[in-house]
Amino acid sequence: MSVKNWTGKKPKAPRAKSVRVDRPKQVKLAGMEDNKLEDLDEIAKDYATVRDRRMELTKQEVSLNSELLTLMKKHSKTSYNCDGITINVVHEKEKVKVKVAKEEE
Repeated sequence: MSVKNWTGKKPKAPRAKSVRVDRPKQVKLAGMEDNKLEDLDEIAKDYATVRDRRMELTKQEVSLNSELLTLMKKHSKTSYNCDGITINVVHEKEKVKVKVAKEEE
């Protein structure tokens, strides 16, 4: 007697799993790298400089935000508004939001 599954057909034998073999990357030949494009080099260097400055400013921003939050807690304030400066504590994120009105000249 042969074994059949619920469809009435004989079950198929399981397939052997195939193993994928990655090919090695092609080696660049000497003298075959990209030609130097001055405009790409210049913009890439400018971008990296601006990115690095922004990252440093982000570190300063996080530090000052933490200091502001500590002072707001010290003075038991959840909001502060004086001379165009507005500070609100965002409780869910443990951060402060700061707005400074632009002075008219």
